[in-house]
Amino acid sequence: MMAKFRILVFLTMLAAAVVGYPTDKTEPMNMTRPMNMTRQFPAPNAASRTSSLLVLPQKVTTPYHYWIDPTCVNMIGFPETFYEAREMACAAKRRLASKTDRDFERVFEYVFNAPKNDGTKYQKTDRWKKRNRSGAGKVPLSHVNYIFPGLCDDWSETYTLDNAHLPFICDNGAHFNTPIGIANEYDDLVHGIQGGKYYDPPQTGPTAYTSCGTIKGNQYDGQQQDRCVVTVCDKVYLNPPQGSMGWARTLSAFQQRNSDLSNVQVQMFLGWFPSTTILHEWMHSYPYLLDDRGVGGDPLKAYGWDNIIVKQPAESLLNAENYAFLGLWASLADIRRPDPQQPAQPPSGGYTLRRPDPAQQAAVEQSNREGRLVPYVDITS
Repeated sequence: MMAKFRILVFLTMLAAAVVGYPTDKTEPMNMTRPMNMTRQFPAPNAASRTSSLLVLPQKVTTPYHYWIDPTCVNMIGFPETFYEAREMACAAKRRLASKTDRDFERVFEYVFNAPKNDGTKYQKTDRWKKRNRSGAGKVPLSHVNYIFPGLCDDWSETYTLDNAHLPFICDNGAHFNTPIGIANEYDDLVHGIQGGKYYDPPQTGPTAYTSCGTIKGNQYDGQQQDRCVVTVCDKVYLNPPQGSMGWARTLSAFQQRNSDLSNVQVQMFLGWFPSTTILHEWMHSYPYLLDDRGVGGDPLKAYGWDNIIVKQPAESLLNAENYAFLGLWASLADIRRPDPQQPAQPPSGGYTLRRPDPAQQAAVEQSNREGRLVPYVDITS
């Protein structure tokens, strides 16, 4: 009898371990708020989890959590582009750690106007310094390594809104519960969030925007104190880009067709890819708190390849768009394509900026300042 009892206890414990029953490190389910019951977003490079009508509690394994609103789950294209944004962050993390990737070092220097090994220290954003009560400067690589390894490793999905540091909501700002075009507090779901607007029709608004709570004085109502909200608008998905490659909204689409992207300007991809928009907005949130810091302080010059490469490091290292381009370049370097000289060989290489050539120095510089993609079969993997 005792043996049967022990077996029963063992099987019960085993079942609890398999299905993830609540433990002292598990977030309780909150059934009073909407939950993502139809799609689960895997971490990059992890096997996809199967969808389930029953959402089980998850053990807290990362310091930060995102929450996917059903409006995003049902937005055609969002799951794939959200996944790709995480992949860009992980690709950048991997290439930043490489000791041999000279191509990515060159990209780093163009993006931030500073070499990867620059020892000059630069300040963080004012929002970051206020939040962390620190004015210490950091070298460029430390700035960048604070962003991409964090985006790659420090986030996981939560199925309770109260536990989220960053909800993603795809409704053109209707969740702000205010008259069209008027900014107000978002106190229907995420309390204390300010500055959002409802855009209707959505074509009149932005592609996406991030709103954060104030540092003091919020009524958190059991939610995360440090939290922001990313509002994704229809405009980023429903207005496909024009041109011969307008059908592609992800890098994987180009990969699947073995498309030749030689001489394409990198700026084009920011218009094509919602993933770069998601990556950009994510970096405005806690704990990164990057700005839209344009040339000479002009916010309209914070975007686009032409603008980001002419800023000084002190501005570049505070600007989310610069980091979005770095993540994009990291993933472009991972696109494998057939070698025209050896078509029987498996695809290899990737795309990056043009390599130095003393005999064509002016042409190299012009190509790179225009952000043109150049394929190399021997690019560091």
